Amino acid sequence: MPAFSRPCSSSNIVLLVVGGLCLAWLALFTYTSGRLQIVIETQPTVIHVLICSNGARLVGLIALIHSIDKNTNAPVFFHLVTDAPGAVHIRLWMQRAPELQHIEKEIIVFDKRLVEGKFAANSRVKYRIALLSDPLNFARFYLDRLIPCLSGKLIYIDDDCIVQGDISELAAVDIAEQHVAAISSGCNEILARVHPNAHHYDAYLDYKKEMVQKIGIPQDTCQFNAGVFVVDMDKFKRWNISAKLEHWSLMNVKHHLFLEGASQPPFMIVFYNLFSELDPKWHILHLGTTPQKVPPYGDDFLHNEARLLHWDGSRKPWLYPGQPGADIWRKYAVYDPVQAEELK
Repeated sequence: MPAFSRPCSSSNIVLLVVGGLCLAWLALFTYTSGRLQIVIETQPTVIHVLICSNGARLVGLIALIHSIDKNTNAPVFFHLVTDAPGAVHIRLWMQRAPELQHIEKEIIVFDKRLVEGKFAANSRVKYRIALLSDPLNFARFYLDRLIPCLSGKLIYIDDDCIVQGDISELAAVDIAEQHVAAISSGCNEILARVHPNAHHYDAYLDYKKEMVQKIGIPQDTCQFNAGVFVVDMDKFKRWNISAKLEHWSLMNVKHHLFLEGASQPPFMIVFYNLFSELDPKWHILHLGTTPQKVPPYGDDFLHNEARLLHWDGSRKPWLYPGQPGADIWRKYAVYDPVQAEELK
């Protein structure tokens, strides 16, 4: 099977480094009197956001895009990763919905063969195994192949999120020199206040296995959720992060190392001690769990302070209108003209 990769396309964007600061310029090339004339205009730095979604969850992807677009003045370019049916649906939806026609994007069809035989989903809750086994859950392992030419920061966000803050704040997060990404810890100050029973690594990794013990991560280390992160793409490529994530996924297939999850534990292993802290308001978790397990954030906090809401869990806001924060999600939902036409 040929390796899944995308070629770099030519562009008229010129990157200039001035005093260590990388500036984006738009270079317009024209010929005047037989001489090459270059007219240079400054352009705001573009924020790159990657979202993965299968055909069954596009309603979440579209609402997330809409929320980001509505809450920022910065230029944003979306890299949308999906399956073949999803690609057609996204293209038509964004062409026909007036709210989305101006969005700058590319749609990438993920080659599912890339992950065949390379993962095994584990969960104490049986219905979660099918959800965790979606190949698109693993697409974020291969950021260097999905966007091979991107340099600098990339924001990854799960499709069951809504952004209420200005995404430029997230893009501006500092990633320390020794780190590859910025992530919000599961033991952050907000969760510690409202959800004190945080999960630790021993909820995901089987510490009875010698191979897990040899990794050297204390089992009471607080876990993080890899559904939102800002990554330095240059370090991601240079440090060979993709191969390391794939390695631990394969080790789980062979040795059954994970107690819970599929794509999440490899990130926990590979990113251990390699991430800077995100402001916890930029990843408010557990909104998609059963009502009695949703942390008591309070409506005022969710509406006015939280910057990014994440309905991780099975109770998505488009399926459960009474779920905490679902009224916020509905503000950004976009009518699907494609499905409406199919139902006629």
